[in-house]
Amino acid sequence: MSGDTLVQPDTGEVTVLMDAAEAEEKTLKAQSYMGMVCVLVKELHDKQAWKALGYPSWVAYCKDRFNVGKSRSYQLIGYAETIALGTKATGLPESTIVDSLPEADARRIDRTELAELLEQAYADLSADTPITTRRELFAAVIDRVLADKNTNTEAGGDDGSTPAGDADPNEGGDGASGH
Repeated sequence: MSGDTLVQPDTGEVTVLMDAAEAEEKTLKAQSYMGMVCVLVKELHDKQAWKALGYPSWVAYCKDRFNVGKSRSYQLIGYAETIALGTKATGLPESTIVDSLPEADARRIDRTELAELLEQAYADLSADTPITTRRELFAAVIDRVLADKNTNTEAGGDDGSTPAGDADPNEGGDGASGH
């Protein structure tokens, strides 16, 4: 498809379409940026940015500033928490965790289970273990967790739609918490 173009019938504007290599590169970049955005959203939540900007709640702030609702904002925070867990357990940079774990997959993972598996997998590694080895080990742990999740779902178990640790204890509260 390299070199193909798309012409807008109403404007005549010509767009050169991406080839597969460019599409993959841009997709990976967007995934990486999304992970970093989630880390920032978590910081905004944790440090109560909405109060500093005069919003009555986290939800009002998210709706006004990002056009996302309560559930989506907590999905983003959950992804950031999974990224942080991966970084802490593996010693890998956040960007590497993001590259290895798309948000949709992270939502399917029980963070408690992931923490336990990462702790076991990384327990015997020395501090000077190469980053490539750390990255490969992280990918193997993620593959195992997702494979276990798929097996459990196929067997009629949990569908993974509500990972443990994803709910905010203040969600739906009395408003005093800022949610």
